[in-house]
Amino acid sequence: MLKNKVPVLVAIAAFNLLIIPGTFSQKKLTTIIVDAGHGGTKDPGATGQYENSLRSKEKDITLAISLKLVAELKKQLPDVNVKPTRTTDIYQDPREKAKDRQRTGRPAIFVHTCR
Repeated sequence: MLKNKVPVLVAIAAFNLLIIPGTFSQKKLTTIIVDAGHGGTKDPGATGQYENSLRSKEKDITLAISLKLVAELKKQLPDVNVKPTRTTDIYQDPREKAKDRQRTGRPAIFVHTCR
């Protein structure tokens, strides 16, 4: 069910980054950070259904969606450096990620799952 919503997520992300007036009008967009959230044993998130599995963990779903989003953004925006915050099941402290964003000033896309 959520698998069918990935194109919608890509469209929303593109809209937020490229179409909203004034957001990046003064600077050229050079980097997009895609943050999958959750991860590792410390923050697995909720458990539910995704791609025919009744025991999917939110950390795995957000990672799968964010990696698909990264691939699509790289395809659609070849001149932009698109980087995921994680590509494997690891925990990253949200406060550290926030500090990184503040330091670099780079835009980030946060992937969250909803029912």
